[in-house]
Amino acid sequence: MLQPRYIVLFFILFTCGFGFSQTKNIDSLVHLLNSTSNSSEKIARYLTLFEQHQSIEKDSLFKYAIRAKTLAVNSNKNAQTLLRTRYKP
Repeated sequence: MLQPRYIVLFFILFTCGFGFSQTKNIDSLVHLLNSTSNSSEKIARYLTLFEQHQSIEKDSLFKYAIRAKTLAVNSNKNAQTLLRTRYKP
């Protein structure tokens, strides 16, 4: 039978690895978001980023939400429809 300290060690190592992979994924999404100029594509990237909401700080998440809303309001109807249909209130 496994000793409790090995179980705890395994749990800690597994949790740390998961946290780093989420951060790398978010960083690459933000990089793609910053390099995109098309508004519809940018809103789609914001929505993909929002799917990672549990791993993003709430103030950063709010900042990205405000940017996505402003972009959708100022852009064409397709971007507004994308934002509206993906996340219904």
